[in-house]
Amino acid sequence: TGVQTCALPILLESVREETDRLTRIVRNLLTLARFDEGTLRLLRAPTDLHTVAQESANALSTLAREQNVSIGVGGGEALVNADPEYLRMVVSNLLENAIKYSGPGASVALDSRVEGTDAVLSVADTGPGIAPSSASRIFDRFFRADRSRTKASGGSGLGLAISLEIVEAHQGHIDLDTEVGVGSTFTVRIPSLPVEK
Repeated sequence: TGVQTCALPILLESVREETDRLTRIVRNLLTLARFDEGTLRLLRAPTDLHTVAQESANALSTLAREQNVSIGVGGGEALVNADPEYLRMVVSNLLENAIKYSGPGASVALDSRVEGTDAVLSVADTGPGIAPSSASRIFDRFFRADRSRTKASGGSGLGLAISLEIVEAHQGHIDLDTEVGVGSTFTVRIPSLPVEK
């Protein structure tokens, strides 16, 4: 019974994370429908990208352990006037992809900072990288760079497309820098809020 008792918290954490994953898929589909209908409403508030990054890393920590991928969160405060719920969706999508497709032993680094008038959040992995033919289409709806692995893991091919639309709705954009055999970095840039002094 001691072994069963020790395994219970791990099991509950795994169930919670699977519930979170399914919730993200449903939110992605609902968000896509709202974009298509023109009914997406952003509930903006001062939001720190560093805090969003830390929350996403905590929420996906079990998946990272299961995949043997380490996560690090660095940088500092990067404030934006944004909808925190939708920003969490973006960062969770980017981080979940990085964890799933980097491979065992890889690492993922989230970094938040302010560059000029932009608040910036990057999600960098040490995975296999993305081939140029796939990188050019990576934000297309239903596109899957790795069909077999995405299908096995339950991906819909919508996460990146929706993430791009959400960021653009905040007057920002997402850049991809990738090299086969080296890794990929997705960088989100959104106009920053001035820091009060």
